[in-house]
Amino acid sequence: MSDREYPLRPIVGVGAVVLDGDLVLLTRRGHPPNAGQWTLPGGAVEAGESLRAAVEHEVREETGLVVEAGPVVEVFERIVRDDDGRVRYHYVLVDFLCGLAAGASREIVCGDDCPEGRWVKAADLGGLAVTEGTREVVARALAVARGAPPGEPRGLFVGDPSLPGPRRLRTKIVTRDEAVAIADRYRAAGKRLVFTNGVYDLLHAGHVRYLEAARAHGDALMVGVNSDRSVRTLGKGPERPIVGEQERAEVIAGLGCVDHVVIFDEPDPGPLIAAVRPMVLVKGADWPLERIVGRDTVEAAGGQVVRIPLVEGLSTTALIARIVERYRPPSPPEPGARAPAP
Repeated sequence: MSDREYPLRPIVGVGAVVLDGDLVLLTRRGHPPNAGQWTLPGGAVEAGESLRAAVEHEVREETGLVVEAGPVVEVFERIVRDDDGRVRYHYVLVDFLCGLAAGASREIVCGDDCPEGRWVKAADLGGLAVTEGTREVVARALAVARGAPPGEPRGLFVGDPSLPGPRRLRTKIVTRDEAVAIADRYRAAGKRLVFTNGVYDLLHAGHVRYLEAARAHGDALMVGVNSDRSVRTLGKGPERPIVGEQERAEVIAGLGCVDHVVIFDEPDPGPLIAAVRPMVLVKGADWPLERIVGRDTVEAAGGQVVRIPLVEGLSTTALIARIVERYRPPSPPEPGARAPAP
């Protein structure tokens, strides 16, 4: 058992989002709780060490790179409990946006805790086994690098019996009135609320990448989910939706990049957008700008409409067709047809 397991008090740690153009520095962990996974370089803060000094020290110790710490990207809490409900790990992590120091080499020389390190395109993170929240932190860092404010503190509570998973997710699922009040609070605080919507009947990688990209355009992401009745007005067929509205909302709420989920009953999200008045409205690039519902509302209030490219070949309709084709029972033989020879 390591000295970081079953701590008497939370361990303060730092993480570094080291950017070099469109590349981000990742390290593969050699020890629990993230052994074998790719994550951001970082570690525990030593007594008497400032947070900035700690993050620069950890990057140098793990990768041999000399970096300069910039602004804080976010503060992240991670609590992992064992099967008996005891706290096995408890970290409070402060993630910094970092860059290579002037004249520093970008050659990686790994230390003991990090058997491997590499520069990875931020857009390619989906192809690696990264730790929970890494993609979101990188997306947030890219936004901060473009001038966005840092994100709100957030937490990941693994195996916490005092706060069951469904209860945690339900705190993200809000009513329309609650959504309006939440949007008002973001506006009053000068923060950018991003809104997008969809059916999300069978969640796939295209949905996840789209929502992560949407979240990077602001400080919080609110997702409108079509109710069952709303889906039936969209011409998707009498069999849709396959998954009920509450379950679809819970799945979306389970994504780390999503902050709030609200179910709407209308055929389109226009009335909900008019009530919430987000600063950023996101839709897929398959929608022509002039046909995006809610565009006039958002732009009239000084907001922005963003179109995000979709992942080719990934759709719920295609996924359903693949399942039907793969599990379709064989056709019965034609009458009078001879059985194949043994």
